[in-house]
Amino acid sequence: MITYINIVFTLFLLLPGFISLKIRQSTREYKDLTTFEYTSISIGFSFLIFLLWLLINSIIFSIDNFHTSFINDLKKLIIDQNLDVLFSKFFVIFIITYMCAFLSFSLLMYNLHWIGFWSKILRKFGLTRFSSHLTPWEDFQILSKLDWIIVELKDGRTIVGKLGFGSHLPFDKEIVLKRTDLSPIEIYDKEKKRILYGPDIDLTYINYSDINLIHSTKDKSIEIGFQNIKDYTFVFLSLITSILMILVFFSLISLKIEGNFSHGFTVDLIVLLIAIFSCICNLKSLSKFS
Repeated sequence: MITYINIVFTLFLLLPGFISLKIRQSTREYKDLTTFEYTSISIGFSFLIFLLWLLINSIIFSIDNFHTSFINDLKKLIIDQNLDVLFSKFFVIFIITYMCAFLSFSLLMYNLHWIGFWSKILRKFGLTRFSSHLTPWEDFQILSKLDWIIVELKDGRTIVGKLGFGSHLPFDKEIVLKRTDLSPIEIYDKEKKRILYGPDIDLTYINYSDINLIHSTKDKSIEIGFQNIKDYTFVFLSLITSILMILVFFSLISLKIEGNFSHGFTVDLIVLLIAIFSCICNLKSLSKFS
């Protein structure tokens, strides 16, 4: 019995939340969490996914029938150790609707974290610090991502280019400068005379231990655009559409398995294509918040 309980706990009370947490973390700089934080947040996310799963099933089927089926099949699996439920129609619907809840929740968390929704809300009420980043090193990179970067090395040379990549905690401080379409990377000696290497330089790797000072200067050829209400509106409309299409697709599959709504494969395919298209539009709309 203990083995079955552990499997159920891992699959439905920990793993979905952990994956959602990793998806959310992919939108921001690396932040090292303790085992307790990982476990707590994963369980919290899994609990929200489970509640969303209950809501989805209560909408698709009658609450009474769902409640009875859920209790009986869960009892067979955990208490009676009856594995026949794993091959039943209910368990297939259970997996499908749970996947629906997981995808919808993960997409929602991805969007909210990408645009910094929670940080904006907390900052509005004065409940967070000035910067959402971990260190001034990361702040400098974010604030200067469109600027020209001037790096003075300890040996007296100076390197000028655009910021291509910058490391973040807990890794060593490193940056990579890149060229633009109009200008390659420029390197100057101690007398501030440009060093000509022959071929144009496209990328330059610099370790923090070699850096004396870093400056940034505005690129006057770039006009900085700010997010307006239209950007947020399109993100949220495409997000809502994506989640609705995901819910409709998995609901149609569940109803077909249950036998409550008979329909052709073409309907499922059309809804699936709309769901994929709306998700792509949603993810592309987030690029303005990079």
